[in-house]
Amino acid sequence: MEKLLLIQITPEDAILKLAQRMHIRTVSVSPSDYQKSIGQLAGFPDQTATHTSDGTGLDGSMLIFCDVKERHQNQILEKLRTMDVSITYKAILTPTNRHWTVFQLYDELHREHCAMTGKEQENL
Repeated sequence: MEKLLLIQITPEDAILKLAQRMHIRTVSVSPSDYQKSIGQLAGFPDQTATHTSDGTGLDGSMLIFCDVKERHQNQILEKLRTMDVSITYKAILTPTNRHWTVFQLYDELHREHCAMTGKEQENL
């Protein structure tokens, strides 16, 4: 089932309405669930986190596509651009990251972003 995980996205209303029109489920992830695996948050109860993190908070927002068809991903991304909704990082649930916590995925996306933009990685 297609699902979007929303992490620290404000305001959520635009994404919630868009997803509802496309019949895509949404899950607003609360900070108390950041230690759970991305797979668990997506609804796969057997996807435990490989290890925990000592993270205390995130500096940005994340949108995670879980089993969302490519055409729906493209439609969502295009609509978010036209609505000028700012989301720090966007990701797709994969066999690798489904065992990661929200903190681990955020840290990895931040490292990749720094490497691609040539910016030095800031302490998270």
